Amino acid sequence: MFAEKSVNSEDLDVEELLTEAQDFFFEGNYAKTIEKCNDLVLLKPTEVDGYALWYLSLFKLERYPEAFVVSKRWGGFCGPSSKQLKYLLESAYLSDDKAGVKDATEQIIRFRGRNSPSLLLQVTSACLSADIGEFGTSDRSLNACEGLEIEVDDEYMVEIMSVWAELCLPDLEKRERARKTLEERANARGIDPIESEDSTLRGYFEVLLARALLALFYMSKKDFPLAHELLFPTSIAHSHTPPHITLSSLDDDPNISGARLLFLNSQGDTDQEKQKKLTEKALKEGANILVRKRVREIAVLGDIVQ
Repeated sequence: MFAEKSVNSEDLDVEELLTEAQDFFFEGNYAKTIEKCNDLVLLKPTEVDGYALWYLSLFKLERYPEAFVVSKRWGGFCGPSSKQLKYLLESAYLSDDKAGVKDATEQIIRFRGRNSPSLLLQVTSACLSADIGEFGTSDRSLNACEGLEIEVDDEYMVEIMSVWAELCLPDLEKRERARKTLEERANARGIDPIESEDSTLRGYFEVLLARALLALFYMSKKDFPLAHELLFPTSIAHSHTPPHITLSSLDDDPNISGARLLFLNSQGDTDQEKQKKLTEKALKEGANILVRKRVREIAVLGDIVQ
């Protein structure tokens, strides 16, 4: 990584390189984006947008360990920011780098003293730390959430991720409380039909995300009947569900697609075409890092993706 400078002229404009990198990125040419970003940060080591595009290109290519290295270099040259720490955390987690996850979480906790991270980032770090068994780090990160303001758009994800963090903790009382909360969200049916279509659709898929995460929890406990009911329900097409949503919409959500893939794999379903379809959806579009990581694990084991 970090090749020798290939820029022909020291006077090459930084903005020009950045524009070229952006054009390649939006064309889906991630290899060329990486090349341009390498030139860009060699020319200007503090160019934040160059690191961000470089990271996102590696992330698209699922080259997570390299993405982790880029996010570390970004922080080293530019200092920490909410975006840089988010990328550092996610790439460490997806690289199975437990020490990296712990270090990123500790940086997020310390970062609060200068420029507060978003509440969602703080909660996510607690969630991922708990998921890898770093319970002490997770607990400190949850405690650091106190006093942080919640953004309206993040409200649901903050709740879901904090519930998952508590679900992973050794404290039985917290785990039981978290399980009940997640079940309530997973089985929610009171989607207000008066709301706008976009709002209603969002509420519907929020329920699907809760179902996906709860199913992952039950699968980890080998309780496959409950996981099955969550992932292949017979009653989700409820009267309060928007009329343009059908049962097939379950597979339109990458997080639920990912959880379904995991369930099918655990049950010995070897339909490769079905698994490939669910895998591609979850890996390309899945925003939830927990689901994405488990899908990646199954995909590699099953030789579904290269």
